[in-house]
Amino acid sequence: MPVDSIGQPEVLICLSPIWTEKHETARRLAQRIKIVLDVARSKGFRDGENRVTAIKDAAILPKVRAKPQHHGAMRWQDLPAFYALLKDRRAMAARALLFTCLTAARTNEVLRMRWEEIDVAGRLWTCPAERMKAGEAHRVPLTPQMLAILDEQWAPGAEVVFEGQQRHRPMSNMSMLMLLRRMGIEGVTIHGFRSAFRDWAAEAAGAPREVAEMCLAHRVGTAVERAYARSDLLEKRRDLMASWTKYVCEVE
Repeated sequence: MPVDSIGQPEVLICLSPIWTEKHETARRLAQRIKIVLDVARSKGFRDGENRVTAIKDAAILPKVRAKPQHHGAMRWQDLPAFYALLKDRRAMAARALLFTCLTAARTNEVLRMRWEEIDVAGRLWTCPAERMKAGEAHRVPLTPQMLAILDEQWAPGAEVVFEGQQRHRPMSNMSMLMLLRRMGIEGVTIHGFRSAFRDWAAEAAGAPREVAEMCLAHRVGTAVERAYARSDLLEKRRDLMASWTKYVCEVE
């Protein structure tokens, strides 16, 4: 079919059958058709409005609600046994994952952690704003077990805590996930360990919602509420993270 003969009916024939059942595929197909038609117009092979744009503007195709995507998570009840297995591994990815499990931090926050962010005396890790999803610096209280992991990583002149194969460079973002797969653990993501912590905080610890959410560096309340409640509840979070660490590490 000549490109200048492609009209709205032809585009709909391609998109309609899969628009609701395979929406992501249909959406990408629509983008590609639009690009082809735009290029054809720029080269003088057709004129008029792009038919994909016209279909979108006229809302001819039904709205499709995106299905929520949940990160695969390990049950919090299974975490102590997993942690015990993980401790036997000496790979850098294993050390980073141990720290991730205890802090419930995001992959990027842990793997790009630098020694200058650690206050050993104050038992505190301050992750800078540029690495935080919310764009605000986040203070993480450090337990003795977390500090022990960091102590094992210390090396003179080091800049990044969990170095990759190149000096002063972090590991790949996929390194911890690949470790899980090598251990034969499927259906679990690194982000899912944050979910495990959150479930434990609610179901086992009975922690106040705002304390648990702040441990995950989530914003709590409306913008107005946050303007008045400026505390990051550090000491309450320190107590909760201490309880979490004792649970995961099976410390009495």
